[in-house]
Amino acid sequence: QMGKFEDSKLTVGGEDQANKIAEKLSTYHLESSPVSLFSSPMIRTVQTAKTIEQKLSLSLEQNSLIADRDVGQANGMTFKQIQSKFAHILAQPSFGIDFRFPDGESNGDVFDRSKQFINEILNTSKGTQETIIVVSHPLVLNYIGYILQGRGFTDSLLFTYEPGYGALLKRDQFKFFQLVEFGAFYK
Repeated sequence: QMGKFEDSKLTVGGEDQANKIAEKLSTYHLESSPVSLFSSPMIRTVQTAKTIEQKLSLSLEQNSLIADRDVGQANGMTFKQIQSKFAHILAQPSFGIDFRFPDGESNGDVFDRSKQFINEILNTSKGTQETIIVVSHPLVLNYIGYILQGRGFTDSLLFTYEPGYGALLKRDQFKFFQLVEFGAFYK
């Protein structure tokens, strides 16, 4: 919203997009199976998840394991300030396992958190027909995709998440997830 790396609320446009995402999810007739709704504790993701929660009459669970990357000393800075202060860091490949800002998390740290989240979900499953909705951030969502596909860490991104993008996953009888749909959940 402010062009900074910081936890911020949704803009008016973001609120409209959250409503469209909730409306799209309501077309999937999710009431036929147990549904779990998880959100990063970041302000904008909680706002989006609360919109989904209200529209679908669900119970929201915030989970810090799917929070956005902790950018350490870059928090609150504009991208221009980051380019000036951390040019040596930005010169590195940004998807490498060790990429991080000072005092922040590396990509490997975020991958490990994402893996821990998936392990917790699998261990507390409500069955093989459960639908799981995760409202999170692009890097976390990519890593969740890797993990669900049985991949280890890789320094390239499989999916390109933009605001309003999502992935619909379905669990089969063997508790494996398959990607059913990927793309914009609003137009």
